[in-house]
Amino acid sequence: MKTRASTIFSRSIMAIFLTSLLISCGSDNTSGSSGTTSSTVSISSGTGTVPSNWREVVMSEYACASGSYGVTSTSRTQISITAPTTTDIDEGGIHVGVTLAGDVMVLSRSSNVITTELYVCQRGTYSYTPNAQFKTLPLVAKSSYCGVGQISAANVYLTTTYGTYELAFFPIGRSKTSSLCTSGYNYYTY
Repeated sequence: MKTRASTIFSRSIMAIFLTSLLISCGSDNTSGSSGTTSSTVSISSGTGTVPSNWREVVMSEYACASGSYGVTSTSRTQISITAPTTTDIDEGGIHVGVTLAGDVMVLSRSSNVITTELYVCQRGTYSYTPNAQFKTLPLVAKSSYCGVGQISAANVYLTTTYGTYELAFFPIGRSKTSSLCTSGYNYYTY
């Protein structure tokens, strides 16, 4: 038999749940909308401009393939890797590459300094930052189809407590479509 206290308690829980649901949707009650998508960035190595949140777009479109390629989680870790100084990147250029597992590499040049950003998917349960080094110099190219330049090919050794992985990077838009590339881009699956 329901008591008055249990009825009040269950209604209170329902009210809290509905309130939190409405608050979590953000402005205009549109879940997932950041409100900054109209802001763009001009990139010299691509076809023009990309949304200012282009990194998040790439990370979302190329999610970590948990359960495949040794990947054990959908989370990424940013790893420091020495940027190759002989890579041919124009000033203001940004080049992006991904792996089938969902790892993401960004090579950029600003004020004549080349920077490498490496975001690797979790492999095993390492509790430290794995070591990464280039196997070969990355090949980069301006893109005629995507808003960012491409990393045509790059191989990186990732050393963890579980062993060494070789990460093979290729251009975004090659294994599946990307919203940063035009619809006429020839992509194919591996």
